[in-house]
Formats: sequence, structure tokens, C-alpha cells
Amino acid sequence: MLSWYHDNMSSETLVERFEAGVIDNSTFSHADHVFVIWSLIHAHGILEAIRRFEDSLRRITVASGHPEKYNATITYCLAFLTAERTAERPTLEWEDFASAQS
Repeated sequence: MLSWYHDNMSSETLVERFEAGVIDNSTFSHADHVFVIWSLIHAHGILEAIRRFEDSLRRITVASGHPEKYNATITYCLAFLTAERTAERPTLEWEDFASAQS
């Protein structure tokens, strides 16, 4: 369900690389975005997760030469929808959470 990133590194490494801004934006899938925000919500709660996700996403889009691709509305919508669905079933592991969204 996830891209090359999730298939070739641990979940922790994926989140760390995202937060460090060393992700190739051209191959980072929608599912990867959802996984990272889901992981950050579990680790830090919604407000800190949004801060970390937004900061990292801005760095990644600037580094890729496309800062215009960052969209605050989409970022906040993704974060709050993920948080809402996570709250409904907080004990689901990622694979089960992702499958339930299909």
C-alpha cells in the first residue's frame, strides 16, 4: 500500500527522514503522507503532529524546488481527518488502519 520508502526502510526511519526533509517528493505517495501523519499523531498528539508535519513538508517542497506545492488547507485536512479516524479506533496498527480507509 505504501511506496518504495516504506518497503525499503523501517517506519521509524521513514518518519525520521521525512522530518529531516530528506525525502524525494516526486516518489513520496499519498499513503506515505498519511502514514507519517498517523505516526506523528500516535507519538505526539494532534497539535504537535501538525506542527512537525507542516514544518517538514514545507522544507521538503522548498528543497525540491516547488514550494508552491505546499497547501496548508490540504495539510490540515489530512491531519484532522487522520486524527478523527484514529480516535475512532486508536488501537489499530497501521496496516489495519490503512485497510479500513479503503
